[in-house]
Amino acid sequence: MRVRWSTATLVALLAVLACTLFPFQFVGNRSVRSVGDVLLIGIGPDETLDIVENVLLFVPLGFTLTGYLKNKRLSALAVVTAVLFMSLCLSYAIEVLQLFMPGRFTSLTDVFSNIAGGGLGSMCLGLWHRLMRSSPF
Repeated sequence: MRVRWSTATLVALLAVLACTLFPFQFVGNRSVRSVGDVLLIGIGPDETLDIVENVLLFVPLGFTLTGYLKNKRLSALAVVTAVLFMSLCLSYAIEVLQLFMPGRFTSLTDVFSNIAGGGLGSMCLGLWHRLMRSSPF
């Protein structure tokens, strides 16, 4: 069975966006007056469960994105770096968008948790490949 990494990555990306931005009700935010206000996302009042949820949310994306990038014949270091960077960019963009959603709070803790999830997903794919190579089946 050939894995379609591009399709799996797109599904994982859409799942992340749906989970983090639903319902899509963007409104003006009076506390955002300049670009500096958007760049300065604070560390919010996160709980352990919230951190675990944010890590787990990005594991599938890190897993599938790693598979997609490995098929592009990149080095392992380049793949992991790209997954972490893309996790950072996507997570930060989501946090900025949440500034404009009523009842949502932004947090750098969420960004760091999401990066960790992307990295964990990448490591899981590497482990899966090793296990499949050593499997007698």
